[in-house]
Amino acid sequence: MQALQPTDPPRQAPSQTPFETAEGREMTLESLDGRWRLVNLWATWCAPCREEMPALDRLAEAYSGTAFEVITIASGQQDASEIARFMEENAIRLLPRYQSPDSAIARDLGVLGLPTSVLLDPAGREVARLTGSADWFSAEARAVIDYLIARNASAPGR
Repeated sequence: MQALQPTDPPRQAPSQTPFETAEGREMTLESLDGRWRLVNLWATWCAPCREEMPALDRLAEAYSGTAFEVITIASGQQDASEIARFMEENAIRLLPRYQSPDSAIARDLGVLGLPTSVLLDPAGREVARLTGSADWFSAEARAVIDYLIARNASAPGR
């Protein structure tokens, strides 16, 4: 997790930039509830992206029903059936099948390469970023997430 870089000061993520569900329904980051969120931008053709997906899926399972959520957004021209096939072949069960065919969300987040993971606080501000793959289910990664959730829960006014 040494590659996880704090965003200091935190900056507002592009809350209005649309992306799509597997069914083609338009969504935005703003339309999601106010939880800690790891937003992972990836592509089916990206080898490092493919390598980290199982760990992201385990992370999503471990934090299911908590104040933390993992979302993955396939960036670029990838058919929904291609994404579904990848998820099925790799036994990815819990990650959402979002996509951004025009890569608008990646562009608006300032993503320069895939995979990139952006950590958003409950107010939708980017607080950290990691470019490249990571073992998101490692004890170190989960300790960072637990710390952030606990810090937010004890913040005044929460």
